[in-house]
Amino acid sequence: MPLTALVTGATDGIGRATALELARCGYTVHALGRNAQRGEETLAELRAISSAQHELFLTDLAALAETRRFLDEYAAAHQALDLLILNANAVTGKVSATADGIETTFAVGYLSRYLFSLKLNALLAAGDQARVVHVGGTLLASNIPYDSLSNPRFGILKATSLANTADTYLVHYLHELALTTVPHEMVTPGVVNTRQVREQVWPIRLLSRLFGLIEPDEAGKRLVSHIRQTDAAGVAGRAFHLEKPRTVKLGRGDPLEKCRRLIAFTESFTGVKVSDHLEVNGGA
Repeated sequence: MPLTALVTGATDGIGRATALELARCGYTVHALGRNAQRGEETLAELRAISSAQHELFLTDLAALAETRRFLDEYAAAHQALDLLILNANAVTGKVSATADGIETTFAVGYLSRYLFSLKLNALLAAGDQARVVHVGGTLLASNIPYDSLSNPRFGILKATSLANTADTYLVHYLHELALTTVPHEMVTPGVVNTRQVREQVWPIRLLSRLFGLIEPDEAGKRLVSHIRQTDAAGVAGRAFHLEKPRTVKLGRGDPLEKCRRLIAFTESFTGVKVSDHLEVNGGA
């Protein structure tokens, strides 16, 4: 029976390239995106690759209620999931707030990943050597300014780093406290020529070119190559850059205390508690 992968942000850029590469490797791909036209085009490409039961789901991951509704419906309709690739990020050239009242990049790049990690944990635990791949960058912030997230007054680069930081804290928290048997890892395929990069301010676009941009197709191949060449159990809580392990520094202070503060904020904001979906011991 073919393995099933759910890929967020699968209708463009890295996510689309990864979804197509997974289909070439025999996966049944569930592609999640927001744009209907790009979604249908991606689904047609997937079906041209193989006869597997590929599916398309359209959801706005910046909207908490819509994200929760999708996850509840998806979990109810499926029995297991073998691979979850959390790739979606907000594509915007400027900082903005969502209708829920939080910075958009943070909502898509972290809050949605938190919800996916919790609400799909049972499906993943029933999968075949399942894992969760958090696709992100290496740029991290020293601290998260929680009081500023509802009325952001920082630039898009800071917004991106805050989402990366929170997602990194989440992976660290889940692993260090052994809250799930499903391995979570951070993977950076490189600096990729995506719409998110192209819509950054010009200094960032220039730096991206200096660091060596790669095309989304190459990034997708790197991601899938990493997944196929590594053992799921061996990647838990780890970070990889260009398919090589890297050390993540979570700044000054106690990393777990930073993680706990983030989780407390997230539980309060989303209304979704870790203890409702994962095995929480006294240390959490």
